[in-house]
Amino acid sequence: ILLTDVDRRILAANDRCIAAYGYTREELLTMRIDDLRTPEENSRLAQPWEQLDKNQALLYATIPRRRDGSTFPAESSVRLIEQNGQSFYQSIVRDITERHQNEQRIRRLSQLYRLLFHINEAIVRARTEDELFRDTCRLIVEEGDFKQAWITLKDPVSGLLRPHIGNGTPPPTPTDTSGPAGLCMRLGQP
Repeated sequence: ILLTDVDRRILAANDRCIAAYGYTREELLTMRIDDLRTPEENSRLAQPWEQLDKNQALLYATIPRRRDGSTFPAESSVRLIEQNGQSFYQSIVRDITERHQNEQRIRRLSQLYRLLFHINEAIVRARTEDELFRDTCRLIVEEGDFKQAWITLKDPVSGLLRPHIGNGTPPPTPTDTSGPAGLCMRLGQP
């Protein structure tokens, strides 16, 4: 929680704020709230802050900057407070890093479920094993956002794992069965 005057000079900060930003209380009290954001963020937020005087409350996403220069995603709730004829801004800044990470995980899982759906369609449509392999590799790269995908088969004579069909470059080189893929094959497990 930060309390600022109408010129956005920091007047008070709670202990969580001090810990989050990495400044001492004394340092924070010499700063403006704009000093806690990158110049790009300050430019982006100029217009919403102008609306604060009209609406007396504002909720926005921002990217604060810590003392060490690192940044983090945050949600800031600001309201105008009147006390003894003076106006102040109270800002509650919430670190939403964990929320962003969870949202990214959900997006990635959704993307992988879509990929699985498309591969299931390819299984139904494929007329040959090679067509299925080719479509699967293509889908993994195009829909799954992987750099490459290869179907590797075990050579029955040499025992080497050899790239059969793939999408992406360069193709893997034949390997013995001591790597992760070989271990999976020997154990019969993913």
